[in-house]
This record gives sequence, C-alpha cells and structure tokens, in this order.
Amino acid sequence: MRATIAIRSLAAALTAAVVLLAVGLSAVMLPASAQTFDRQAMVAGWLTETILPLHQDFAAEAADLEDAALAFAADPAEQTLEAFQSAWIDAVMAFERISVFSLQRVMPLLTQIGGTAVSIENIEDQIALREPGSIDADFVGALGSSSKGLPALEYLLFAGSLEGLQADRNRIDYAVAAAVDIRKVADALVVEWTPGTDGYYGDKFMSDTLEITSVRSMVSMVTNELFSAIQAIGSEHLGGPLGLSSGGEIQPELVESPYSGTSVRRMAANIETVRRMFEGSDDTPGMADYLDFIGARLEDRPLSDVVMARIAAVETALSAITEPLSEALVHDPAAVKAAYEEVMALLQLAKSDVANQLGITITFGDSDGD
Repeated sequence: MRATIAIRSLAAALTAAVVLLAVGLSAVMLPASAQTFDRQAMVAGWLTETILPLHQDFAAEAADLEDAALAFAADPAEQTLEAFQSAWIDAVMAFERISVFSLQRVMPLLTQIGGTAVSIENIEDQIALREPGSIDADFVGALGSSSKGLPALEYLLFAGSLEGLQADRNRIDYAVAAAVDIRKVADALVVEWTPGTDGYYGDKFMSDTLEITSVRSMVSMVTNELFSAIQAIGSEHLGGPLGLSSGGEIQPELVESPYSGTSVRRMAANIETVRRMFEGSDDTPGMADYLDFIGARLEDRPLSDVVMARIAAVETALSAITEPLSEALVHDPAAVKAAYEEVMALLQLAKSDVANQLGITITFGDSDGD
C-alpha cells in the first residue's frame, strides 16, 4: 500500500540482509551445524525466483492496464470502463506484491507509481486548465507523484461516474496518460531487476556491504524494519480507522483506497510477499530455513513454524473482512478488530520471542538497509 513504505522497505532490506548472511553469517551468528546451509542458493533464489518474477508480473498487469485504458478512450462506455477498473485492481495488487522491495535506487520509481497520497486538487487543476489534446503520458509523467500513478488513476476511475468521464475529454486523456506512464515505469523496474542488464541491481546485493560493519547490526536493522511494518499494518491501516488511537470512535475517512474499496486486499497482497520471502519454496530456501539453522525455537516448536502460523492467522483474519473496509468498520467492526488483534499478536511474537532468539534490541530505527 502506498502509505506503507515501511513494508516495502522491510522486505527489500530483508533481501539485502539475506545476501549478507550468505557472505558471512556463519562466523557471527550461526552454530556449527548451520555451516552446510546453502546461503548462495538462498541469495540467488530471492533475486531470480521472487523479486524478478514479481516485477515481471506487475509489468504484465501494467501492460494490460494500458490496453484497457486505450480501449476505454476509443469507446468510453460502461463495459470498457468496467474493464479499465478491473485492470486497475489487478495492477494495484501486483504492485503491492513488489512495493515491499523499496530499496534506495528503485524507491523513486515505486514512488511514481504508488508511494504518495493523491492530490485531488492538483489533478482537477490540470484537467481544468490544460488545452484539449495536450495531456499525454509525457505531461503526466513529469508531474509530482501525488498527481499520477495508481492513486491518481484510482480517483479518476472510481470517484466519479461514466457520464463525468464522457463529458470531459481531458479527464479521459489524463486517465489514459496515467496508465501509459505506469506501464513505462513498470518496464523500467523490470530492467533494474533483470540479470545481464546494465546496472543490474542484484549485483549490488551480491557485492555491496551496505556500509554495515557488523552482520549482527544488519540483522538487527532488518528485523526492526519487519517489526515496524507489522506495527504499521495494525496501528495505521486497521487501528487508525477503528479509532483505537482516538478514543474509540470509528474513522472510515482514514481507510486507504476509499474509491475502489480495495484496502484489505492490498494489505493481504503485502503480506503475501512477506510470506513468500519468509518461507521460500521447494527449490529455494527462505528466511524460515535461516531461523531453523540458527536453532530458533519456541515452546519446543521451531520458531519458524510459529511465525508461519501467525502469518496464516493474519491472512485468515483479513480474508474475513468484507470490502470495502469503510463499510466493514460500520457493519462488522468485530471482523476488523479481530484482524487488528491478529496483526498485533504477530507483532508481539516478533518483538519478544523472535527478537530474543536473535539477540537484538527493538529500536524501530529509520534505516532501511539500502
């Protein structure tokens, strides 16, 4: 979600930490039994089996979004608008799966797509003041991040009506231009993560020490980012609208993605990538394997199993909320509160047991691991 750059930073930083683990963690934290852990396979797997495919998926969805935009512009009707809206939803979910990889060099690209709250006033000013036919992808691409990207397109597609779009060609042109610009940025992101391209970002992970003198310090920093992101989901995106920090009065206006009603699905898409990074796959080890190799346990259970169970509980609780979140807050606040409690339970597990097992201090520092 665009407001949770912390989640994006945490997962990207986690990738960098994994590389550092591959280089020398055995000498710092791992017991002798961990010496056989294939850390190089984990590094390669994260880069080629997780990060690149997710970016390719987003680029494909962005291309579909552009196609839907052009089809709507050619025939602005109910059917083409619905297809345009559906393509936006698919694209934003794919974006949430990559937004967690918000490292320094790619962060500006991610911000252009979805890292900033939308400025309705700026968008409306541009639509009203520009000469007909003068709004194109180059024009929109040069605007500030609050006037373009997925948030701006959400406003244009979901906040108004078909009739409003049909009556204003500048509004249609703006929507099309925003979609084309999103596709261009998505393609640029794929280049950043594709091996063999000039300036492949993975080479930075394979060789850069990130100016961290202690691997333990790096692990501590990444883990704090993880905990901070979990806290943001609970406190900001669920607890905020629940009014838990403002006397208990429900505040639907704090819900993210109010126009499309996709707030919960976007949170779930973020968690999906966190899960994928943590558990790895049959062929690629993940962070769970790392925890197993350092011998992390809780009440005679592998800590990795406990964490995975908590992640699953969060996913189940989120799926129990009927979108839009703004209506669920009014008609089924218990489901929203249950999701909040599951997120906070995961946070508590992370801050206590995981932190203790890793021997780190909770700081919630600002460093993002770039």
